[in-house]
Amino acid sequence: MRGETFRPEGDGYDGHDRYDEERTGFQRAARHRPAIIVGARCPGGVRLAVEFAAVHGLPVTVKATGHGPAVLADGGVLVTTCRMDGVRIDAATATTHPEAGARWEQVVPEASRSGLAPLNGSAPHVAAVPYTLGGGLRLLSSAYGYAADHVRAMDVVTADTRLRHVTPDSDPDLFWALLGGPRQLRHRRRAGDRPAAGRADLRQRSRVEEHRNENRRQALVGPWWAADGPSVAGPA
Repeated sequence: MRGETFRPEGDGYDGHDRYDEERTGFQRAARHRPAIIVGARCPGGVRLAVEFAAVHGLPVTVKATGHGPAVLADGGVLVTTCRMDGVRIDAATATTHPEAGARWEQVVPEASRSGLAPLNGSAPHVAAVPYTLGGGLRLLSSAYGYAADHVRAMDVVTADTRLRHVTPDSDPDLFWALLGGPRQLRHRRRAGDRPAAGRADLRQRSRVEEHRNENRRQALVGPWWAADGPSVAGPA
């Protein structure tokens, strides 16, 4: 497996300082206390981590930058994806392929070289994939909608330890659940996400407009979350 593993202090593995650093994200309101952390570097590392958890009956949680709240991995397996930070841009199709840990500060410069403006938020150190999985509503959303609306495909490790290439045609229910679904349903390795075509130096929308859009989102999303969606297996 390409990657690293981290255990709590006193077990003969990596030191406590590295374990503590690996489990801590930007959001520190709640801190993970997993039995083991897998710092994955490739899809195979993620798959093996999920397989290990399944064999031992352990819960799984995924952390990229740790900006958003997540189900705590206490006593379970925490998969960190910050090392999976590759970004590929296909200028011909105006599509970006960020890996699970790639941040917007890595995606935006790559896209701008092709004259593209991704549907990113205002914080460059947020991971692109979790942002998109959560819907993605900021800056250019008034013109182009949610970032999630522009996703074409995803590479996902599911609870049965399979690495799947998910599209709206191949797995419509799973595709639906991954885009904005509960965090415990999902871990996505890479997304095929189409940025908004245009100049990368488009001006930022006003804060007043952003606030208005956020209020509109809350009004729309609230009833949607109250409805029952399809039953989809996930890694946790």
